[in-house]
Amino acid sequence: MLLHLLENGESSLKIGLEFYEKYLTQDFTVSEVEYYGKLKFAIIGIQNSIELFIKKLLSEVDDLLIYDQDTIDNPDVLNYIGRMYKDKQKINLDYFMATYGENFTTISYSRCLARLKACFNITDYNIGVLQKVNSYRNVLTHFGLEDIYGQDKMVYTLNESLVIIRDILIPYINLKREKVDKEWSDLITDFLKSNEDNFYEVWEASNEYNIEWYNGRLDELLTNDTKIESIVGTKEEFVYEENNIILNGKSRKITLEITDIPEKNISVIGYNKKVLAIMDYDLFAGEKDTGFVYCPKKDEEIEQLIRTKKCTWRNSNNCPYNRIPLEINSFIKNIVEKAISINDSSVEN
Repeated sequence: MLLHLLENGESSLKIGLEFYEKYLTQDFTVSEVEYYGKLKFAIIGIQNSIELFIKKLLSEVDDLLIYDQDTIDNPDVLNYIGRMYKDKQKINLDYFMATYGENFTTISYSRCLARLKACFNITDYNIGVLQKVNSYRNVLTHFGLEDIYGQDKMVYTLNESLVIIRDILIPYINLKREKVDKEWSDLITDFLKSNEDNFYEVWEASNEYNIEWYNGRLDELLTNDTKIESIVGTKEEFVYEENNIILNGKSRKITLEITDIPEKNISVIGYNKKVLAIMDYDLFAGEKDTGFVYCPKKDEEIEQLIRTKKCTWRNSNNCPYNRIPLEINSFIKNIVEKAISINDSSVEN
């Protein structure tokens, strides 16, 4: 059996996608172990393909980048490198390791990421995604995950990981002579398209009660016509539809957008790419309560929030967010008026 880094990575990706597809399309008649077992093997396969693709990429830069110090110092390895040099041949240590590699070790996954970031200036967000998929692999392999929304976060991370494989790792590998066949990028694209709707349906189903409560609460606020009319002018149309809150008054029209971020199990009320408020389904208060949203004390971009690893509004100390009851006065003051301020500022500029 002869599998080099690239072929090995493609093989792991194929297996990971096969299990991922089975997980997404299976019904709920199977046992819990079998159901989550498919997700586990999807994560194992895709994480392994990431590690192998990174090592392939690093080896294209320099073969020695993927081996630990003891391996590099081994006399047999150094002898092989010397022979390749004298024969004026490119060092292909993966061919050597395929024959004698059981005695040698490559660098850890975390060191792979560190060298990838240093060599190619990969963003902290993308490195964070690749760290997270490895953390999920580790916890699922050894313990499991006691988290009602854990599967949604894993699926989100898997999808982001596939995007990184397609848009970053494969193009960098393909700068050299040995190419990753285009069919792999096309396969990932087709797969992501087919599972996106399925994923959001599963996530929304997991949060059905919470999302429905927030939808109803926002709808109630819009029926408080007089106070909102005083802000946007004589009412023509106030509508709350799925991903938009439309305040269409005589003097101005404001459309607030709802952005779902399943990885953090939240939805964001935003305007012009700015965060106005966070609806956190993990911190959802009961049906009879007013409910709360979390408003940033300083301007924050939605993309910035997506990239941030920590949900800092959940911190009790030095929290950069205000916890606001979801009622008409706070809704107008902290969300509607903030959107109008952003709108007026952009018009002036």
